[in-house]
Amino acid sequence: MTLIKFFRLCALVLVGALLISAGAGNAAAALPPVTADAAALFDLTTGTILGGKNLEKRVYPASTTKVLTALVVLEHAGLDESVSISERAQNQDGTSLYTRTGERYRLGDLMYAMLVRSANDAAVALAEHVAGTVEDFAALMNEKARTLGAADSNFVNPSGLPDQEHYTTAADMALIFSAAMNNPTIRATTATRSYTVEIGVGDPQTLINGNELLKRYSGTIGGKTGYTPQAGHCLLSAAARQGMQLGVALFGSQGNAIWSDAASLLDFGFENWTTVALVQRQQTLAALPVKYGTEALLVAAEKLACTVNQEDSKQLLAQQINLSRELRAPIEAGTVVGTAIFYLGGQEIGRVPVQVAHSVPRLWYTFWEVPTLFVALGAGWRFLHRVNSRRNMLRYEARSRKG
Repeated sequence: MTLIKFFRLCALVLVGALLISAGAGNAAAALPPVTADAAALFDLTTGTILGGKNLEKRVYPASTTKVLTALVVLEHAGLDESVSISERAQNQDGTSLYTRTGERYRLGDLMYAMLVRSANDAAVALAEHVAGTVEDFAALMNEKARTLGAADSNFVNPSGLPDQEHYTTAADMALIFSAAMNNPTIRATTATRSYTVEIGVGDPQTLINGNELLKRYSGTIGGKTGYTPQAGHCLLSAAARQGMQLGVALFGSQGNAIWSDAASLLDFGFENWTTVALVQRQQTLAALPVKYGTEALLVAAEKLACTVNQEDSKQLLAQQINLSRELRAPIEAGTVVGTAIFYLGGQEIGRVPVQVAHSVPRLWYTFWEVPTLFVALGAGWRFLHRVNSRRNMLRYEARSRKG
């Protein structure tokens, strides 16, 4: 591939442009009225904000904090590990499993206690099991939040108990909750309406999920509640309908209004947005020439879908491929060679890595290129040598005649 072709491809390759009945919808829209101080409606798969109220306002997350706690715990520990209860865990304020110092529990049971019952002693026990101390675990929480793009949050404990330095935003929690719900264990746990666990040596206790949407809203697939006097009523919840998954984040709501607020936002989302499948994993995106080899099929390394606003209909969907390297044989199958970027109505809506679908060996006859080059250089050198020798001889003869 020539350099000109390479840069032309990087500039813009429009492949398979088509018309679809959807719009970009990336800009946050105005939401229906809600009582909450801050709210977000978002695509659960990507965390993309579809609509919001006071999205960047600092709020106290209360027990919605525990979805981040669960995400960090599961990145560092297994469900069948044994967790010891410390004195600090036993003495936590607020909702509790009523554990006692020295008792041991299966980590998976404490996860249910934390996410279903919202037990603060379970949250601290899990944090200490992973990091040794609550403070060190909070550092892991903040590191994970930054990794997810939640840059306007700060967490100092795993439970969400009040602290002036423990805060987030609706926009940040949309990212955190989306990542948590993409974890199968967290999704299944938060969707559980009741769970029975043995507490110490006492009788088994049944944990009841406080997320009323599991009963009230069709399609609810999980979530987490929260409440403190400082934070008000808080909720993270998600629902799925017609192939689309949406999430809501509400902070500072009043009483039972949080359930109607959440239902109103989800209804609004399902009525005004749709999810478009942009590309499937291993779907062919382009066939491009390879230097020293045959043509290479470029495929998507991942599947990609995007939730877009239905109001912006019949926008042009375009695909651009940016190569990160020259296509030169040999190339092994699966080698990532660039990125496919998708645009809707001229606005970027997603991107996926692009890889080579099959190995592209170097063609045997191209190996003559180097010897041929040396032969050509040798022939050129001999020609120049003869020309130079002839010129010197003519000069010598000319001087001889003059003498």
